[in-house]
Amino acid sequence: MTGLQMFGGLLMGGSLIGTFQVAASVLRRRAAHQNPVAATAKVIRLDRSSTEGDLEDWFIPTVEYQSEDGEVHQSKLAIVKASAAPKVGKTVQIIYERGNPKNCLEPKTSSSDSIALYLALCGLMLVFAIGTGLSFEKIRFEPAGQEERRNAPESKPAK
Repeated sequence: MTGLQMFGGLLMGGSLIGTFQVAASVLRRRAAHQNPVAATAKVIRLDRSSTEGDLEDWFIPTVEYQSEDGEVHQSKLAIVKASAAPKVGKTVQIIYERGNPKNCLEPKTSSSDSIALYLALCGLMLVFAIGTGLSFEKIRFEPAGQEERRNAPESKPAK
């Protein structure tokens, strides 16, 4: 097994894991929109999620809300830029899936996030296709000039 085949296998595996994550997120959002319950939630925590080189910090808000049956739940919302992050203690509007209050999201971000999820799914499918091509040697990388040498007629040594 060559290094390119192993790299192709890694691309295939990683893209499959990513595809399942994106598909699960799309299905969760769809379920919340099919049977929504509107609620008011209070922001109880902001978790910083930034990487080196980002110009602005990103935050994941954690909210606390009460479901229809009176139970109090905590859930994380979608990641937001620092400039758009709600302050701790502020109330925000959310929707959650009836019968599954842990499946909660902000209504204002749900449509734009869905587009991003579908684009991510398309990208992951492309990465899977490239990985498949590398794994099964349908995509080959050869040094320049090697193709001509392989197809050139063999010369017989002079006697």
